[in-house]
Amino acid sequence: MLPRGTRIPRARFPKTKGSRAFFEFGSVSFFGDLPPSGAVVVSKKTFKTSVARHRAKRRLVNALKRALESRKYAGGIIVYPNTLSLTAPFSAIVKGLENALTKFSKNN
Repeated sequence: MLPRGTRIPRARFPKTKGSRAFFEFGSVSFFGDLPPSGAVVVSKKTFKTSVARHRAKRRLVNALKRALESRKYAGGIIVYPNTLSLTAPFSAIVKGLENALTKFSKNN
């Protein structure tokens, strides 16, 4: 789980679409009007069983946590994983997510 300070609370969850970036294991939405924070949304349509949904979420939350620690972002980040995120090596997920997030980095 992401630390409380870096999670997007339910009340502030965006209703509009943000800037989108895609990577091999899903997609990322960026919302500049939110404070620096993150969330992972795992769809029941994509992952049929709760075991698969929880496993995908755990993997992407840890990858997002590493990405948030390594760079500073000026807004909220929401990650939507796809089915490839279950079988891919964790290092590949982290690298793909970081590459997708370079579009939104303040450090560029």
